[in-house]
This record gives sequence, C-alpha cells and structure tokens, in this order.
Amino acid sequence: LQALVARVLASHIAIVAAAGGDSAAPVYPAAYPGVWSVGAVDALGRPSGPATSWLVAPGVELWVPGSGYVSG
Repeated sequence: LQALVARVLASHIAIVAAAGGDSAAPVYPAAYPGVWSVGAVDALGRPSGPATSWLVAPGVELWVPGSGYVSG
C-alpha cells in the first residue's frame, strides 16, 4: 500500500483517505505523508471521534448506496 501511495503521489494525484475512528493508532493510507486525512462529523458538525484532522466531512448516521444506514 505504501508503494502504491508513493507512486500515485509522485504522479501529482491527490489522495484523500479516512482518518479513522476512535483509535489513537495511525490509520493507513491516511497516515502516510502527503495524503489528505479526513475526519468524520455528525449532522451538527461534532467530530465522531478524537479530533485528528483539519479536514472533515459528514460521516455519522448516513445512508449510503448498497449498504443502507451507517451509524458511526
């Protein structure tokens, strides 16, 4: 995975990846240098876990195609 991420980034293509949930451990590929790490927020803009990312997007209690309701 690390080699693939490095190749993509070397091609000047941005990679955006989920920062992870409640774990304090690094989550890959989001933890690799150069990858944009995105945290999840609920409908009120509250982080779903520890605030580890400056970039956030809706990610709590969502309906997603193919798998139905996701709660957290």
